[in-house]
Amino acid sequence: MEDLLNLATLVRSHYLEKLMLSWGEHQAAHSPSALEVLLELSRECPRAFKLYRVDMASQANSGAKLVEVNPDSHLSFTATRIEVTATLAVELHPFAWNAVDFRFDATPALEQLEAWTLHWLDVDDLKSPDADGLQGVIHSVTAPEQSGGFTTFSVDFGSAPVEALRDLLLMVSGTGARTVEICSLCLE
Repeated sequence: MEDLLNLATLVRSHYLEKLMLSWGEHQAAHSPSALEVLLELSRECPRAFKLYRVDMASQANSGAKLVEVNPDSHLSFTATRIEVTATLAVELHPFAWNAVDFRFDATPALEQLEAWTLHWLDVDDLKSPDADGLQGVIHSVTAPEQSGGFTTFSVDFGSAPVEALRDLLLMVSGTGARTVEICSLCLE
């Protein structure tokens, strides 16, 4: 798992660099402004999958301005297979930290995925922001879908540390999954 987490650290760093550049520009143009604002969307699904942290927001004369950062470039690497536990392998394709698609060959316990989501969203804002103002939280998780023996969902890891990815993979491993595919925009 260490190889996967090392690569994820590079992917995360690339994204956070772009996020912080955008934040500096946004903050200079809009005051007051805030990072990682939690919203609840109106959708028909469990609450954990309705919650969404927008990258940055500000109040302008014309109303709220919400901004999502989607870098034009992403860290490139060759797809690889990594054994993360004795029973779970990850098919790792290039991915963006803010748009990670998961596909695995098992059905998760929905309660476990919801608990992981709520923990890493930090819905009570208990985590103190770091020196850059980031809380170390995920921004969203789509409701899981099952089809043909596979489960799929997506995660915007936001400013969360790579431990969030590790915890998610350990949870997926506990479902009996043997293989997890990780990528961005590969599940369409």
